[in-house]
Amino acid sequence: MKEKVRRVVALIGIFVLVGMYVFTVIAAIMDNPATMKILAVSIALTIIIPIILYVLSIFIRGGREDVLTASLRNHSVEEGYDRNSTNVPENDISKKAMAEVQPEADNRDS
Repeated sequence: MKEKVRRVVALIGIFVLVGMYVFTVIAAIMDNPATMKILAVSIALTIIIPIILYVLSIFIRGGREDVLTASLRNHSVEEGYDRNSTNVPENDISKKAMAEVQPEADNRDS
């Protein structure tokens, strides 16, 4: 059902953009004094309408997470991270980095 809604929204966006371009060309052919303003609005809407359609498709998609989020979640589970706790696995990168930095700090003090 959501796919059909997304397709309909995409088709509406296509028709709006094509209609806008046709209107701009007709205004230019008729030598309308507002042709340059219409062209400027057409250029602006060429950028704005796809952005609006993209945001709308995200809302239509709903709670479904994207591939990157799922991948990050799976990776963190494999590494032993728990979202609901503050414990950090022993192979944490920051601990390794601190272990490498500490000997240098000890040598400076001596």
